[in-house]
Amino acid sequence: MAIYLISFFISCMFLKLSESIKKSKVLRFLVVFIALMIPCVVAGMRAQIIGTDIEVYVKPLFECAKKSTTFSRYFNMSWRNSWKAIYVYSFESGFSTFIYLITMLTKSLQGVLFFIHFIIIIPIYLGLRKFKDLKNSTWFGMLVFYLMIYNVTLNLMRQYISIAIVFYGTSCLLNDKNGKFKFFVYLIIAYLFHSSALLGLFIYIFYCIFHHQYYKNRVLKISEDFKVPINQLLILGIVFAGIIMVMNSDMLVKVLEILGFDYYSKYIAGDVTFLVSKIIKIMPIILLFIITYRYFIKKYPDSYFYILMFVMDVLISQFSSVNAYGVRIGYLFQTFSIVSFPLLCNSHPQKLINKLIKLLLIIYLIVYWYYYFVYSGSNETVPYIPYWKF
Repeated sequence: MAIYLISFFISCMFLKLSESIKKSKVLRFLVVFIALMIPCVVAGMRAQIIGTDIEVYVKPLFECAKKSTTFSRYFNMSWRNSWKAIYVYSFESGFSTFIYLITMLTKSLQGVLFFIHFIIIIPIYLGLRKFKDLKNSTWFGMLVFYLMIYNVTLNLMRQYISIAIVFYGTSCLLNDKNGKFKFFVYLIIAYLFHSSALLGLFIYIFYCIFHHQYYKNRVLKISEDFKVPINQLLILGIVFAGIIMVMNSDMLVKVLEILGFDYYSKYIAGDVTFLVSKIIKIMPIILLFIITYRYFIKKYPDSYFYILMFVMDVLISQFSSVNAYGVRIGYLFQTFSIVSFPLLCNSHPQKLINKLIKLLLIIYLIVYWYYYFVYSGSNETVPYIPYWKF
């Protein structure tokens, strides 16, 4: 257990140090490189039982790549899983090709596991760097990633490679002049690693809604003293529609099937039971949004977008009452907490209050990490076992 927390905080210490290095780009690059290699090494040095998906598809793909003499032979190889044969070509071409290339390069399962996390961690960090409002808080965004998401990435590797690439593409969408083009390029790349990347289309739709000139800074005048921003009404409308779909999952199943997400419809088909426990666990974050709301929306132009990402994650978490895997649909939206949480901690005009909020949030994140990954055993990543002891 300790190796995770130690590596998280050492990595963040190096990242924070890099933010104070202004004169030497080479030194700053070196410090950042060391910081990001730490979680990659931890991932690479783990035993194959840390994260169930290693034995499900990563190790079999590695073994196929190792035995093959050509790429075409590798692509048509298979292995037995219970009663059926699973073929290499049944996986997304980007991921299977990546496994093949890294296997040819390293000849090692540990090398494969290292580079899988290399292409998860790097896009996440580079995406964070694009958010100018996170100027000196990139380290904190990575801390949120480590404590809330990192252990999940040790299991759902294909999906999180895809999520990391979509996240980077979204950072381009929100921050670059030609961001729309870049977003769709990265969306296509992400799709080559996991089909769930298509959920990024919802991100683009939400982006278009909240960046449309008609809605920007527009208010609905109810009376002389009571005016409601249109963006707030949009949020409420989307939340209301989301609640209806969650409580009527058959409707959402049909929508997903129409959009081509048939695979995910099985995760949400059934009677959804409202899980109060899911709300209680994130209540500190909900309270943080409420406390800092008026400062948050004034300070950050994309505040409504971040709020909606959080709301989507909360709504989708309710599908775990139908299927334990239902929550996976929301992982893409959850990833934006690595941007919104640091911004919430910097939104209040009084720096002392911001520091207090940051301290309390770090305590919450540590408790969150312990509860989900240590106490509950989520994703089967604790205790950490190095490969040489397995």
